[in-house]
Amino acid sequence: MLAGSQSRIHAEHMVEQIRLADEKARFFKERRDAYLDLLRWIDLASKRTEYVAQDESRRTVAMRPLSTASQSVVRCLRASV
Repeated sequence: MLAGSQSRIHAEHMVEQIRLADEKARFFKERRDAYLDLLRWIDLASKRTEYVAQDESRRTVAMRPLSTASQSVVRCLRASV
């Protein structure tokens, strides 16, 4: 059994250890959440870049003139309608 002042010092030490453990857990959670947010941001940025590239690719295909063979097919289809 601890005597008066030793008991108080021990209790203060235990409270400080608990506070430090809580702070460490909070910092760990904040770092983890920041890391996961960064991964989400990277994923969204990657998907956005891919989407923009696909959209520009579609525009390029739509603006490209038809080849002679394609024009013949279009004329045949229009004539058959």
